[in-house]
Amino acid sequence: MLQKHLDTLELTQVLHLLAECAGCEDSKQLALNVAPAESLGQAVRQLNFTVDANTFSARYGYPALYRVVNCAGALKRAQLGSSLSLRELLDISLVLRSMRSLDSWRKQFMEEQSVLDGLFECLFLERSLENRLNSAIVSENELDDNASATLSDLRRKIRQAQLRVRGQLDG
Repeated sequence: MLQKHLDTLELTQVLHLLAECAGCEDSKQLALNVAPAESLGQAVRQLNFTVDANTFSARYGYPALYRVVNCAGALKRAQLGSSLSLRELLDISLVLRSMRSLDSWRKQFMEEQSVLDGLFECLFLERSLENRLNSAIVSENELDDNASATLSDLRRKIRQAQLRVRGQLDG
């Protein structure tokens, strides 16, 4: 009987519209899997989240979010000692930046209680790591010469060797 009501409400179509507004693939999947609340209490809790998010967004604008991807796999591999690609490091940097942006947005109205507070308390703020990643990575294909002393020294030696080769060829 419930499926008949969901079909009448065109829930699947509504969820697809919601998924189109999502900023990342994980969010799209979560949007597509939204299900009606199973109890009045659960519906009230979910509605309170929506009311607070809408109220704060209307008063203070939306927080700046950047290209957010799920970095859990990369972080787990790094924890196990594996190397990460520059793309993965850039993704982590963008996630850190988004968390910092959310935290700054919430600080605008810290004196106001919200059911969203538990979510904001989960934010991991690590500005020094974000800065180190941003200063070391030029693009997903290139590290900055000054990313480390070893890299700087190696690139300097490569440039010197290239100049010597060019000088010999010119001679």
